[in-house]
Amino acid sequence: LALLDDRAILAIRNSLAKLTRRRVKPVAEPARMGHPGSSREPALRRTRRWATGVYAAVVVLIGAAQLENSFGFRSTGQGPVSWLRRQLAPFMLVNSYGLFRVMTTARPELMVEGSIDGIEWRAYAFKHKPGATDRAPGFLLLHMPRLDWQMWFAALSEGDPPRWLGGFSEALFRRSPDVLDLLAGNPFPEDGPRYLRMLALQYRFTSRAERAETGDWWIGARKRYYVPIMRWEPAAGAVPSSGADRP
Repeated sequence: LALLDDRAILAIRNSLAKLTRRRVKPVAEPARMGHPGSSREPALRRTRRWATGVYAAVVVLIGAAQLENSFGFRSTGQGPVSWLRRQLAPFMLVNSYGLFRVMTTARPELMVEGSIDGIEWRAYAFKHKPGATDRAPGFLLLHMPRLDWQMWFAALSEGDPPRWLGGFSEALFRRSPDVLDLLAGNPFPEDGPRYLRMLALQYRFTSRAERAETGDWWIGARKRYYVPIMRWEPAAGAVPSSGADRP
């Protein structure tokens, strides 16, 4: 879980306290039942043990085949294991889902910049995602910085920008305190920006030699405009800027 509130933590603590106070006495099996595997063991228990063993064997077999595919070994799909996987696929006994099971090999990031005159641009600094190239990566525990996280997903998208970015841009124009509190700083403390732009950059870690020379943790190369430059109009709100209205 990314975040637990105080009530959830309190409920977990109370549940653990009840478990530690509970005393369960072991119940001795009747002598007539015998040991597991003996002829006196109930038939139902033997059947359950066999069924569990068969199920575990099938799950391990299919799981091993999927793990093999994850490492790039592709089967012809004609063997008995492939046939078994196809037959059992509707039951979803085993699947290869995992959050970030396969990680991206590149680090696209969005840089948000504002301007008063359309000439001088100031960047908005985020609390956790890469920005200034000389800032070291941080460590996060228990809490997920949702805005920084969503900005990364937006940078990974190839299609149209997500709709929430429009509301985010308008909140920056309006200097919304709730939104600005999510950022590491406000480059426009006295008056809001007239223009906003978002740039897509490709970040990577510096090599040992590069960091020794520059002291930077990151290298960020600009790729393209992520969204067109936006202009703030009090009556109309945020509108695309054609370029002719900028100095």
